[in-house]
Parts: sequence; C-alpha cells; structure tokens
Amino acid sequence: YNAMRVMTTALPNLQQLQISHLGAAHKYIDGEDPADELWATATANFITHDIEIISSFRKLRRLNIQAQLSLNGRYPALFDFPLLCNLRIYGADYIEFDLEMLQGLPSLKELDLYGNANLTGNLRSLRVLKDTLEKVE
Repeated sequence: YNAMRVMTTALPNLQQLQISHLGAAHKYIDGEDPADELWATATANFITHDIEIISSFRKLRRLNIQAQLSLNGRYPALFDFPLLCNLRIYGADYIEFDLEMLQGLPSLKELDLYGNANLTGNLRSLRVLKDTLEKVE
C-alpha cells in the first residue's frame, strides 16, 4: 500500500495495476454496505487503507483485483476509469457490485469475473458497453 501511495505522485500516468491481499491484520476501509458484517466487526482493529487512492490513476487501462479478504462492501471508485480497457476481479468474495456500475468504464473491452459471490445485476446492463466490450469471462 505504501508503494501505491508513492506511485500516485511518482507515476500518475500508470496504466496497469494489480490489487491483492494486504497481509495479516491489514485491510482496505470497509466499503458501502459491507457484504459480511461479522467479518467487518472481527477486523475492526485491523490497520486500514483507503482503496480510493487508485482514483489518482486516471489513465489506468488494466486493473486486476485479487483482494480476497481485503475488500468488504461496495466501492464505486473501482468502477470510475474512463480509459480502462481490461477489468479482472477474482477471488473477491466480499466486494459488492452491480453490473450497472460498469457504466463508469466506457472503454471496457475485456471483463473477467471469477469467484465474486456478491455480483448482482441484469446482463442487459452490459448494453452500455455494446460498442466496446469484446470479451466476457
């Protein structure tokens, strides 16, 4: 996380980023409507980090999220990158998101979702990406 904080000023034009587990006793701040209230309570004393720091990378084109227990809830900041072409979210059981949130990714070409128990929404929501989306897994 400290490296990512430094990168926001040193590499503001970063185009690829992978977010993964932070390590023992660390987590990102619980998002809106935490998916697992028990987990949120059990980790209340963990060292927390602000996931919205990635909003600094406005030229991001590829985002991979393998957060597992580090993210819990809804994080609109993860779905607000106008230039993002590839989004991969896997093993992030406690991230809550709706397919409608993909509207914030108008350049999305590839969407890869695996092991996301709290994904909701209607596939019709993907219509906003009909001119750009090429691959969905």
